[in-house]
Amino acid sequence: MRTELQSAYLLHGRKISDSRILADFITQDFGQVSGIVRAPGKKKPPLLPFIPMNISWLGKNELKTITQYEQSASQHPHLEGKALYCAFYVNEITQRLLAKGESLSQLFQLYQITLFKLSLSEEVEPILRRFELALLKASGSMVEFGNDAKSGLAIREQCYYQLQPGLGFVEVSHSGNNSCSYVSTHRRAPFLGQHLLAIAQDDLSDQHVLYAAKWVVRIMFKSLFGNKALKSREFFKPKPTFKKD
Repeated sequence: MRTELQSAYLLHGRKISDSRILADFITQDFGQVSGIVRAPGKKKPPLLPFIPMNISWLGKNELKTITQYEQSASQHPHLEGKALYCAFYVNEITQRLLAKGESLSQLFQLYQITLFKLSLSEEVEPILRRFELALLKASGSMVEFGNDAKSGLAIREQCYYQLQPGLGFVEVSHSGNNSCSYVSTHRRAPFLGQHLLAIAQDDLSDQHVLYAAKWVVRIMFKSLFGNKALKSREFFKPKPTFKKD
């Protein structure tokens, strides 16, 4: 099976021999595509992340043979410093969660938009949260925000809910007479219903909501990735300082 000139970005690549690279791409019409690429020669542009390109491949199996790649004429973002680190993080979580061979054109477009927004804004947290949540939804991993996973009742603004990966949000407050009182005996800090409803509406303007979204994502990623840490998070760790004698 041959696919010609599909819009794509490189997510990850590593050399497996002097002349071959194992590469993972996000594509417009086929989700994640993994394939073997011949290492670029002197006349071939380097294979770089965050640069829009067109790729062609052969193969019926999951691992394709990339027969051609070329940089697209489309504009690409200028990423450096913190924005560049965030972009590597976006690539890593996309590589881990994005399905192979599945058409997810809206996510591809959001990926492009996210790279440009990272290059233009100092406020990276809302940008990252929106992409993480969309990626979890696209991968089929995101839980329902609108209803209690056990009772089926609508999430109430003043009640607290615990996130149970694989199930959803479950109320952890005693309710009576339409009021809720917080129960503090649970291991994970619960989420206020008002914040969950705001996340569901894509309203991350409040810092408390933004912080709640961050922890929703962390809990979900922990359940999905287990103890396999994200390598890109190493960029964000403070570097040790050494005192001069």
